[in-house]
Amino acid sequence: MNFVNNAKTRALRSGLLMSLAIAASTAFSGVAWGQESTVWRFAHTTPIIGTVWHRYATEIVPQRIEEATNGAVQIDVITGVVQPADLLASVREGTVQGGSLILPYVGATLPTWNIMTLPGLLQDESRYPELVNEILMPHVREDAERRFNAVPVMFFANTGASWFSNGPIDSFDKISGTKYRVHSPELGQLVQTAGGASVSIEFGEVPAAIQRRMIDAYTGALPSANAAKLYEVTKYAENWPAGLGGNIYVISSEALESLPEDVRALVVAEFEELNLEIQQASLDEAKAAAENLAAEGMKFIDVPQAEREELIRLAKENVWPLWLQNAGPEGEELLKSVQEALN
Repeated sequence: MNFVNNAKTRALRSGLLMSLAIAASTAFSGVAWGQESTVWRFAHTTPIIGTVWHRYATEIVPQRIEEATNGAVQIDVITGVVQPADLLASVREGTVQGGSLILPYVGATLPTWNIMTLPGLLQDESRYPELVNEILMPHVREDAERRFNAVPVMFFANTGASWFSNGPIDSFDKISGTKYRVHSPELGQLVQTAGGASVSIEFGEVPAAIQRRMIDAYTGALPSANAAKLYEVTKYAENWPAGLGGNIYVISSEALESLPEDVRALVVAEFEELNLEIQQASLDEAKAAAENLAAEGMKFIDVPQAEREELIRLAKENVWPLWLQNAGPEGEELLKSVQEALN
């Protein structure tokens, strides 16, 4: 099965919030005199300053939604207070009206949402927006509304997925005995299967952990490594299959439904545009990060294809079955759909 030729047109036609996107019959003029704006508390769970992920959550989305509604809806961003594992429950309970979530943090409990993290599944990152808009967004939307009373309004990826070391670790046998900080459960399983050790620490602790020899290497995304100036403690970025971590911004279904019909239509339309925009911005960000990392002295290692294929084989034989066991029949069907789309 091939993707549609124009993913953007298809995504806009279907809409992120199809059930809620009711066109306003008259132009919206903003907040009337004497009325108060609707204020949404938006929990930004993992601040990574200098990234598209952080900038859109804290600056662009609040500004664009306020402008689109002429001040009728305002977003109050709360940074680093709600933990990733608690976000969806907080939205369901009404503690906050929305928030940001890096999906690998909840990959163990929501495996189907995090399917792109399977090593070797998506080998051309430039195709991820089509995959998200055509297959993953509808699946996550249905699940999120049913289980958490939440609507995913933006879905994008941490592009530039790489392995980093002071090696270089450019052959399969060099992974053995290496201590890695990994950014997903699936990569932790893969590293251990290949003979390495998986260490669980927060991303912000990586520089100190490298310097103290608590870890030898780590996996992550080029923009995050660039923003954290990890070129100061590591020399090499290796293109081992790393999977692709996803990110979502969600808004409470109740919060959306409580808006006047015309305001809701404006919010929905703006989020649709923002979704497509941030997907392209994430791809551009990875390219810019790679250029800056190289300028700062980091060397990019093109791992021989035979070595890459060996690790992918190991992932499919050992990591994928564990994911399928956790994801169940629903995950099996989703994986088939994704594989058909990528062929």
